[in-house]
Amino acid sequence: VLVPAPGHPSLGQQAPGLPALLVDTTGLAVQPVSLPLFLILNARSLYNKASNFKRFLREIAPSCVLISESWEVVGRTPLQELLNSTHYKVISFKRGRGRTGGGAAIVYDETRFMVEEVVHGVPEGVEAAWALLTPRQYDHHLQNIKRICVGSIYISPRSRKKVETIEHLTHTVHTIRATFNNEVHFCFGGDFNKVDFSEVLECYGALQSVLQVPTRQGAKLEVLITDLHRWYHPPTTLGPLKVDSDKQGKDSDHLMAIFAPKTDNKFKVSRQKRKITTRPLPESKIPAFCRDIQGQSWISVFEEENLDQKVENFHSIITSTLNKYF
Repeated sequence: VLVPAPGHPSLGQQAPGLPALLVDTTGLAVQPVSLPLFLILNARSLYNKASNFKRFLREIAPSCVLISESWEVVGRTPLQELLNSTHYKVISFKRGRGRTGGGAAIVYDETRFMVEEVVHGVPEGVEAAWALLTPRQYDHHLQNIKRICVGSIYISPRSRKKVETIEHLTHTVHTIRATFNNEVHFCFGGDFNKVDFSEVLECYGALQSVLQVPTRQGAKLEVLITDLHRWYHPPTTLGPLKVDSDKQGKDSDHLMAIFAPKTDNKFKVSRQKRKITTRPLPESKIPAFCRDIQGQSWISVFEEENLDQKVENFHSIITSTLNKYF
């Protein structure tokens, strides 16, 4: 979707056979101001690639970068200090002192987006960083995009918290939607290392997995989940981030992925109508329904150990009681 100038020192070659759209940086192509240009990156340490990464920020100018394997740990130079940027800010998860590798971070352009709220409550052992971005300006045809919940996630191949990570993602989606009365959109992802994330997509039907191109040795290790897909081009990839010329170490072995908003001036969000069937709730029957619900023992819910069966029992009681009165 965006490609660097020929000979860009911080990037490898464009991945062969993958689509790319050259964007004129003279100002002729106007990016929607309320939609971020996303970069998804497994850095394999930013500490020996900081100069090349900062050059990439200047030349490509992504407004939100989701970084996995930043290698930021407690006691090491913070990423914010490492970047030393006046307008790019960092929200990160770092591993504890004495540990190595891993980490997740969000780098965002403060001149275009404000952090309305940083999402807390990441369980122990889960590597994730969250932020709620609000545009400083709004596009007239995208007024319904008021907030974007962004998240950077890293799931190590040897992680013992794979199930907990997926549960954390679904819980975060539910919590954020409830908190903001569904007036929020999502874009989160990172290196999932082939962990099944279908449960996340099922928790909210508008979410889609949009990153369908290989990112490491022919494998699709990076994941990007969003409900903004209608306003974006399909993701494409750039070569891996290189080690700075004055540093030691290895280049990243993952391709970077770019997720860019559509810039066609004629683009419009189509309005679709659908028929919704509703169930009448007569006020005369509501008190009896409430008494019945309050009189339930809920034993089949409380004492059931299987989580799926517990949910099924709960919904069965609610549904049967609703059908009884309405």
